[in-house]
Amino acid sequence: MIRVLFIFLFCLPLLLFSQKYGYTIKGGSGLATQRWQGGGGGRSPVLAHHGVIGADFESEGGNVIYGQLGYHLRGSGERVLRFYDIHGNDYPGGFFGMKFHNISLEAGMKKFFLKQQLKAYYGMGVRVEYTVKQQLQFLYQQYEPFVQKINYGFSVKVGTELELSKFTMGGLEINIAPDISRQIWVRGVRFIDPRTNMISPQNEQSVRNLTIEISLYLRFLQIIEYID
Repeated sequence: MIRVLFIFLFCLPLLLFSQKYGYTIKGGSGLATQRWQGGGGGRSPVLAHHGVIGADFESEGGNVIYGQLGYHLRGSGERVLRFYDIHGNDYPGGFFGMKFHNISLEAGMKKFFLKQQLKAYYGMGVRVEYTVKQQLQFLYQQYEPFVQKINYGFSVKVGTELELSKFTMGGLEINIAPDISRQIWVRGVRFIDPRTNMISPQNEQSVRNLTIEISLYLRFLQIIEYID
C-alpha cells in the first residue's frame, strides 16, 4: 500500500503530459461510523471533521493525478440506557463513543466529465493513516491496548468545481472512505461488560472505519505552456 502511494505521488506525474498543476486547501465535516465484527452492531455515527492540503497534475483531457496530506477524525458511538458498573455505581446512560485522530497520506486519480464553467469530476484513491491520538469513553476503555496505529483503505469521491478567477477554483466534494485494515483488533479476549457485570464470550473483535465527508476547497492553479 505504501509503495502504491509513492508511485502515485512521484512516478505517475512524470508520465502525465500535464497542462496544469495546482495546490489545494480543503476542509469540512461529515459522519464517521465503524463496522464491528464479533459484536457491537447498531453503531451510531459521530460528527467528524477534517482538513487537507494537496497537490495535483492535470492533463488537457481532464485527467488528474493528486496527492494529499490531511487530518481526519474517525470513530463511532452507542446510545445506552441507565446501567450499573461492576462496582455498583449508577450511570444515567447516554451517548458513549470512541474517536481516533488520524493523519492520512492519500494519492489517486480524478476525471473531469463536465468541462464548462461549472466542472464535475469523479475519482478514487488509496490511503495510509497513522493514529496520533485516541479517545475511548468508559464503555470502550478495555480496547485501549488493541488500537492499531497504522491503517489503510481507499477513497471514492465526486465533486464540482467553479472558476473563481483564472488561477483559482472553488469546489465542493463528497468523499466516502472505507478502511480495509482494522482500527481495533482483539484476538478473542474475555472482558467484563460494565453494563451487565457479565463476562463476554471469547470472540475475536475487529473494528473498521467508514467515513463520509463533505468538503469545501480552494484550488490554486499554475498553467504550463509548451513553446516549440
